[in-house]
Amino acid sequence: MTNTYELFFDGAWKDGEASFGFVLYLNGYCVDYGYGITADEKPDSELRGLSEGLNCFIRRLNCVDAELSIFGDSLITINSAHRDPIIKSKLEQIKHLVSSLEVAWIPREQNKIANDLAKKLRSFA
Repeated sequence: MTNTYELFFDGAWKDGEASFGFVLYLNGYCVDYGYGITADEKPDSELRGLSEGLNCFIRRLNCVDAELSIFGDSLITINSAHRDPIIKSKLEQIKHLVSSLEVAWIPREQNKIANDLAKKLRSFA
């Protein structure tokens, strides 16, 4: 049986504060999530969410036959992620660990949990 992982990520920026969030699913069940504040600008906060989500996936991967689909609502980030040296390195590592790897854009409405996590810490400010 193939194990299907889905990683949703997002970044947020408002009033000079940047934050990120991600959520990782395995076969439809949430297995991990994370969020934080970063000194990055808005586009880089999206990449930070992706980077932290990829780290989480690498730590959590515990099966041989796995697929990974990565989803974000920033088309700029989706189209340029492979040019970022850190993201590129992580994706290359992951390609050797999974049978299938997909990176795709989704509408913001389908990325609500990662979006909410990216904005979570701002509610405490």
